Amino acid sequence: MPEILLPTKAQVETIDTKVGTNADVAGTTTLFGRLKQSYDNISTIITNIGTVITNVGSNADASSATGSVHAKLKDIKANGGVAIDVTNCIPFHVEGYMNVAATSQYETLKSISGKGFLKEAIIQDYSGASGIVRIKITVDGSVVSWTSTDGQFSWTGLSQYDLLYPVATSSAVTSLGFRKINVEGFGSDVGGTNSGWPRPNPQANLAYPQATELSGVCYILSSPVFFKTSLLIQVMCTQNDLLNYRLQGGNY
Repeated sequence: MPEILLPTKAQVETIDTKVGTNADVAGTTTLFGRLKQSYDNISTIITNIGTVITNVGSNADASSATGSVHAKLKDIKANGGVAIDVTNCIPFHVEGYMNVAATSQYETLKSISGKGFLKEAIIQDYSGASGIVRIKITVDGSVVSWTSTDGQFSWTGLSQYDLLYPVATSSAVTSLGFRKINVEGFGSDVGGTNSGWPRPNPQANLAYPQATELSGVCYILSSPVFFKTSLLIQVMCTQNDLLNYRLQGGNY
């Protein structure tokens, strides 16, 4: 018979050390330790993949604002996005006058049910009655702008920047978003001209939306205000007054 060489005691001990035991923790430089490390890494990868799959969801997921990516996309499609489809858009541009009785109750200037956008909603005390006029704009059931004049011939409301006349003596509005502005109306334009529409002086940044009333200001917008389900524009005056107003936007 051929001779069979058995490992020495030292060699057996070396092999035993390198193999380790099933109690070895991950990262131990033994066979069991490395296997445990690989197993833990694979388990982490599987868990992460499961999280990604859950977060992405499937096209069978129901619409939800807090669900999976598929669910949120459905929610955006159903409720969140107001795509500007010019083929279905019904634009409005209204300039006019409205008699408002002195009251603490708001009167409706415009109400829309459905989707759309608002580019401008501004009012002015036209009759010179020195009353305080207020305009409240509600989008999808929440007040987003509530402003009032601070005296005779003062404008208030909100408007997109490209619809307003810049004031030659002040710097242009360069930042995006919504800004608080002082508004100059009839008889008080820079240079003594009477443009008939507001010429804003940009002031400090102001958070939008704003659900509390602000006096003597007007919002200047970099983009339209979009609404998903409804738009309500209301006005009120502290005296019997004639309001001059301008509204611009569209609905679908």
